[in-house]
Amino acid sequence: MRLAATIRGLLVLALAFAGCRAPRSDLVEAELRTKDRLLRESREELERTRLINEALEREFMNRKAAELGQPQRTNSSAILAPKDITLAAGTGGIDEDRMPGDEALMVVVVPRDEDGHPVRAVGVLTVTASEIMPGGLKVPLSTWEVGAVDLRKSWKSGLLGSGYHVVLRWQKLPTQERLRVAVQLKLPDDRVYEADKDIPIRPLPQALPNK
Repeated sequence: MRLAATIRGLLVLALAFAGCRAPRSDLVEAELRTKDRLLRESREELERTRLINEALEREFMNRKAAELGQPQRTNSSAILAPKDITLAAGTGGIDEDRMPGDEALMVVVVPRDEDGHPVRAVGVLTVTASEIMPGGLKVPLSTWEVGAVDLRKSWKSGLLGSGYHVVLRWQKLPTQERLRVAVQLKLPDDRVYEADKDIPIRPLPQALPNK
């Protein structure tokens, strides 16, 4: 009897200890998530401030050069003002596992100057995908936001052209074979550029309705 009572007591203590640890663990995880979010936001704000400072410095030096009759500076790392942006070739579904269906969406965003040349203008990119239904109705599917730091890292240059190559994982699996993709690029000085495009994709088999 004493042995059974002792075992029951130990079980009660173990359950009580586990019950005390679970809430504390949840609090620690929540605090870590909050700190991670604050750190990410701080990095985005630092990048935004740096870009603005570079643009202001370039503008100041160009004004001084103009007053002295000297050539103006160009600095590809400063904020550049594109004429527009476009969704270039390569925008569409991507299949990485060689199995039926596209696992993600790739958008190739190219800011362009007056001559149509790529300009490495950095800002916050917002991407919205809508499914195009058989009757032409467009149903919102997913929206992603890519910060300036991550967008800067996605720039690629090559023989076929330069631009931001951003891979976006599905938030919700598409069920249709055509999407309307709309992008918005907002620069640190609040200038906004937009573009959209209809693209074909291959839905994953598990997303297709049962027939």
